[in-house]
Amino acid sequence: KFYRRLLQMGVATSAIFTNIALCCFHAQQYDMIVACFLKALGCATTDDERAEIWYNIGEMALV
Repeated sequence: KFYRRLLQMGVATSAIFTNIALCCFHAQQYDMIVACFLKALGCATTDDERAEIWYNIGEMALV
């Protein structure tokens, strides 16, 4: 609910979408993960942000 509220307030950052994707993964809502990561990559403005997102994608692929 916290992340949804932030999105409603207009705060859309790569960190928020990454965290939503990770929450979906742990809640086994696999249908939303890819969309959230794509939005996170679209919002990323630096190479460090992109690297962190790809790291999280890789971590989930190993599980």
